[in-house]
Amino acid sequence: MSENRFDRDRRNKPRVFKSPLNERRIEALLDAIGQLRGWHDPESHCYQSRNPLGVKSFAQLGRHEIDDEGRRIFTSQLAGIKAGLFDIEVKVRGESRADIKVTDKLANLLRVYGITELLGQQKVLKWFRRAIGDSTVTLDTPLLFFHDVNVQKESR
Repeated sequence: MSENRFDRDRRNKPRVFKSPLNERRIEALLDAIGQLRGWHDPESHCYQSRNPLGVKSFAQLGRHEIDDEGRRIFTSQLAGIKAGLFDIEVKVRGESRADIKVTDKLANLLRVYGITELLGQQKVLKWFRRAIGDSTVTLDTPLLFFHDVNVQKESR
């Protein structure tokens, strides 16, 4: 079978892992990080910029609207959510410039989003566990957890 252009990531490297992702878990993680960042507080920066993760822009200057710290400003909540979901998906697949691998731990992913303090990581973890109804997830859980190959009873 021949390789096509979809077998490579945006940097023309072979894709490492192609399993489908568990959207419910990805969305719950976005919500958990957004909750910590004040996504539902109308006075918070994340809410005002419609950027639940506080993602930064690495595009050419002027391509995206950004704030003083380089964080994206979106025109709608839907646009910010879609960009956040895409950003998490790329990282969980191991295809991001952040050099995160599918075998890395959840704590590593949270550090990439600037959540470096243990208390902040624990708050995200607690919210995430409640959202997906799984108390077995820890900060040491590998990112493979977000791939559908690991889903058992959840899809029923």
